[in-house]
Amino acid sequence: MGNDSTLVMPKLGLTMTEGTITEWRVKPGESFTAGQIIAVVETEKIANEVEAPGQGVMSEHLASKGDTIAVGEPIAQWSLHHKATHSITSPVRAKNTRPTATPISDQKKLPQTKNSQVRVIATPLARRIAHESGIDLITLKGSGPGGRIKAGDVLLAQSEKDTQFSPLGKGVANPCFIIADANAGRLVALVDRLVNTPDVGVITHAHITYLAVAKALLQYPEANQISNTDARFTRGQSINIGIFKNGDTTLPAKVLQDVSSKTLKSLVAEADQINEMQSTINERDSSKASTAIAEVISQDIAYMSFPVPTGFSSILGIGTPKNVFKPDDHKQPLLLQEIGLSLSYDQSAISHSTATSFLGAIKSNLETPLRLLAG
Repeated sequence: MGNDSTLVMPKLGLTMTEGTITEWRVKPGESFTAGQIIAVVETEKIANEVEAPGQGVMSEHLASKGDTIAVGEPIAQWSLHHKATHSITSPVRAKNTRPTATPISDQKKLPQTKNSQVRVIATPLARRIAHESGIDLITLKGSGPGGRIKAGDVLLAQSEKDTQFSPLGKGVANPCFIIADANAGRLVALVDRLVNTPDVGVITHAHITYLAVAKALLQYPEANQISNTDARFTRGQSINIGIFKNGDTTLPAKVLQDVSSKTLKSLVAEADQINEMQSTINERDSSKASTAIAEVISQDIAYMSFPVPTGFSSILGIGTPKNVFKPDDHKQPLLLQEIGLSLSYDQSAISHSTATSFLGAIKSNLETPLRLLAG
C-alpha cells in the first residue's frame, strides 16, 4: 500500500543552497522502481541524478523544468509502495550524472560561441543543452556566480525561442493537452430542434459548447485562470471565453464576456456580432479571458491540439459531429454520434488534475445539453 509523501530538493553538497531542475525523468501518473532516476538537478558545480528510494508512483510535479528551488523545498508529490524509512523532508539519494560532462574528443565538435576568442563560463550541462538546441552561449546572460551560465538559463532561452508561433506574441513554452470523445447524440438532436426557432438566430453545436465550457468553469473555478500584465495567472472574477473563428488562431480571439449569465438567445446574438467585427485588436479582443475555443473545420480531423494563445491558460479544440460504431453492452455494433475534444493548457496555471476534471465537466455538459438551457 502506498504512502503519500513529498519529494524535496535534496542537499547534494555542503555549500549547496538551491538547485535547478533540468529534467524530469518520471511524469505524473507514471510508476518507478527503486534506484530509477526521477529527475536531474543542477547545482553551481555539477548536475546530479535524483534516484527513487523505492518503488512507487509519481503523483504530481510541484516544480517545473527550469525552476530553481531552495534545498528542502517541495518539488513533487509521490506515493511510495513501501513503508518510508526516512522523513519526507529528508533528501533522497542522488548521484552525479556522468553523461553531462562532454568528452574531450567531442568538445571540438561543439561550437561554443560565434567568437572563439570570447570565453564563456557555463556548466557542462548548460553547454550540452545549448548545443542540442542550437543556442549560442555568447548571447545568454548567466544567473550563476560570476555570470556562469546554468542549464536553467539555456532552458529559458530555449522556451523563448520555441514559442514564436504567431504575430500575437509568445505562447506557452511547454503546453500539455488531453483529449476526450463526447457522445453528441443529444446535442445534435437539440440543435436540429432549435435551428428553426424564431428570433433566436442560426444555432450551431459551437454555441452550446460555449455554455458547456462556461458551466465547467463554474464547476471548477481553479481552471478560470487569466494572465496579468506581469505574465502571472490569477483566478478570473467572471466567465469570459475567447473564440477563434474557423479555428484560425493566428488572428486575435474575440471574447464573449460573462458567458455564464447569458441565455442561449443572447449568446448567439453576441457571438454573431463579434464574429462580424474586423480582425483587429480592440477593447473586446483584449478583455481578460481564461479559456479559448477553436473549431476544427475539417471533416477528416477528429482532434486538433491548438497552441495556448498568449494571455489564456487553456484552449479547447472541438471537432464536428461524426458517426462512429462502438460496441454496446452485448458487444454488438452501435451507431453513435461523437465530437472530439482536445484541451491544451498551460501547466504553470492549471494543474493536470484540474485540467482532467475541467475537460470531463465539458464532456458531461455536452452530453446533457438540456441542463445547460435550464441554467
